[in-house]
Amino acid sequence: MKSTLWPLPLAAALALAPGYSVEPEPQEDLVPFWDSRGIMSYRYVPRNRPASEAATAASSAAQDAWLRQQEREAAEDRRQQDLLAYRARQRELEEEWRRQRQQEDAERAARWQERQAWHRQERERWQARQERQGRWLNDQIRRGHAEADYWLRASQPLDITHLPGQR
Repeated sequence: MKSTLWPLPLAAALALAPGYSVEPEPQEDLVPFWDSRGIMSYRYVPRNRPASEAATAASSAAQDAWLRQQEREAAEDRRQQDLLAYRARQRELEEEWRRQRQQEDAERAARWQERQAWHRQERERWQARQERQGRWLNDQIRRGHAEADYWLRASQPLDITHLPGQR
């Protein structure tokens, strides 16, 4: 019986021969770019077509130059779009920072006003308490004087000769 496995080593040899690989070579390059939000991302950009896929030998040097010019313009457009996206993102971040700063300033001012109002109320309470204490003290002094006058008059000796109702 003859072995029919000879195609297997031949296929393996062809697969590992120069110019052949198990995985095809990628047809696109992964390049970084700035998206519309100003975040760096990556995208695939087609490579130049291999010579086998390129136009026939009849293509002129003018067509090649035109293609190179188109590629340069496309690359310049991508760079310009990336730059515009980056600048737009920077403006958004600056605006967000300004809004946050304004909000913090407003909150700080509100806290300051609340604190000033609290201090004003405390000062008014203290003044009202001082006034109450002053009135109470003045009342105590007047009562003391009135009581002292009462006892001073009460402690005077009686002059019997001048009692009303006696003649």
